[in-house]
Parts: sequence; C-alpha cells; structure tokens
Amino acid sequence: MPYEVRILLAEDDEFDARLTLQVLAKATDAATLVVPDGKEALDYLYRRGHYVDWPPVQPSLILLDLKMPRVDGFGVLAQIKTDPTLKAIPAVMLTSSCQPADLTRAYQLGANAYVAKSMAFVDYIAALGQLQRYWLLVNQVAPPCHGWVRREQEITTTPPLNAVSPRGNVHKNPAFRLLLAEDDPYDAQVVLQTLQMPAEQVLTVRHGQEALEFLHRRGRFAVHPMLNPTLILLDLKMPQVDGFEVLEDLKGAPALRVVPVVVLTGSPDQGDIARAYALGANGYVVKDLDPSFYVAALREMKRFWLEVNELPPACVGRISR
Repeated sequence: MPYEVRILLAEDDEFDARLTLQVLAKATDAATLVVPDGKEALDYLYRRGHYVDWPPVQPSLILLDLKMPRVDGFGVLAQIKTDPTLKAIPAVMLTSSCQPADLTRAYQLGANAYVAKSMAFVDYIAALGQLQRYWLLVNQVAPPCHGWVRREQEITTTPPLNAVSPRGNVHKNPAFRLLLAEDDPYDAQVVLQTLQMPAEQVLTVRHGQEALEFLHRRGRFAVHPMLNPTLILLDLKMPQVDGFEVLEDLKGAPALRVVPVVVLTGSPDQGDIARAYALGANGYVVKDLDPSFYVAALREMKRFWLEVNELPPACVGRISR
C-alpha cells in the first residue's frame, strides 16, 4: 500500500537492511522504504513502475549502499545529484568500503555524507543512531522532501560549557579541523562554546572573502598546510562575500568540493534551503531561538560530522570514537 516515505534505504544485503531498520525503528517512527538495488531506488524517486501511484513527496534522507546489482550506489548518486528536481534530497553513503578512491568519488559526485559499516558492531549501532538523530531531527530539507519536524524530547540537552577562544591560532599553521564562517561575534561564540574544540583546531572568519582566502591559501593563509578542514560551518548573510557565493566557489573547485559544508544560519526560508542544496551544501541547520534546543542540536551536529562521517584523504580525518 503506498505511503509517504521519510527514509529511502537502498541495500542489497538482507542482514544489513534488517539491522539498519531495527536501529532506526528504535530511534524514530519515520516510515522507511527498503529497496534491493539502485534501479528500484530510482524507480521510486521517479515514481515509475509499481511506484507510480505513491505520494509525490520525497524522503528526507536517502541511505545508499555502494555495491548493488543493476545500478550501484555511484550510479544512483550521479543521477540524483545532476537532476535539479532531486538534488536537494540528502544522500548518505552507507557502505562497507573505506577505500580512499570510493570516498573521493562519492563526494565528487555530490554525496552529502559517508558512513562506513566497517567498524566494531557496537560502534556501528551507535553511528546509525547518530545518523538518524542528525539527519531527521536537526538537519533541514526543502520541498519536495518530507518536511523536518522538531521533536525536542528526542535530543538530549546539555549543561553550559566553558568558554572557548573565538579564533584559531593562525601563527602555528595548524591543520584546522573546523572552519567557521560567521560575522556575528555572539553567534560564533555560542557555536565555539558549545562544540568545545581545542582552539588550535578551529579557524573563525568574519566574512566569505576571508573563508575563500583560507580555502584557496591566499594572502595570510598562503603558508598553511593544504589539508582541507573536516567541516565548514557557513553562515549565509555575511558582508563582502555571502555564504551562497562561498558555496558556489568551493563546490565548483574539484579540490574543494569534497569538503563537507553545513550551512548554519538564522534563515528558515525554504528558498534559501533549496538554493543552498542546489549549490552543493552537505547540510542545513537553522539557528534556534530556544537556547537549550540549539545547544543540543549543535552537539548532535558535531557528533555526526566530526565523529561519524568519513572523509576523503584531502581532508583532516574525523575524531576517533
């Protein structure tokens, strides 16, 4: 019977599919559709064959295995990320492969994130739970995707944290793990205080031009290591060069498009969300007016992007779990 799908899982291994469903079922009541190969995933997304009468709303999340019959994960990814009607749907690779070539290819094709199954069983279960919390409770999507629903009780709040320096130490030329582009000093301090990362791993810039100077190693950043950050947190409304211009620049550069970029902004506007994904944003998080919810959401964001998500060799590696 047709129903609105919140998660589309493309997985040909029955055991892996059952395990993923069991973990997701414990954490969410989101309707999940499992398909055994990439062709059927595309049939569903385009409402072909026996999916022709299913509701037109698209899922909030696609989980893609790589090695599948008929059409593999790369084939599905290439199709949806070059189709303007599907590009905004977050697609996370969920696969046993940690090969650098696979990681690089997935991000080059536009994968929003990459989670490896090849870890200890208990860690994999925890990673699936973290994936669900970030992508269904924190990350925002735009039509035609299934809408985001705020459910505060499902995100654990945290106590206030100690202050963290608002700027990385650019004199020691570290390989920065986080690049924060934020023109509002208060908003930057909230993010840094919540994430509680060592100051030498974080670089904060006040406008998009400075972010691009760092990413392209121009000006005062010319002598810095070429290794890209683990994550870029990007505000949209910034002086000189705004977040959209930064996105367009770096996602158009082959060496930089593999770097995950999460838009962190006060704008919940559906047009802004759609435009950000069209330009290649990996995620979209709205600054919340409720401080306790916002702090919890930032923590979930950090755990997924810095502890679970896998990165290609061109980026600083994730934090060990």
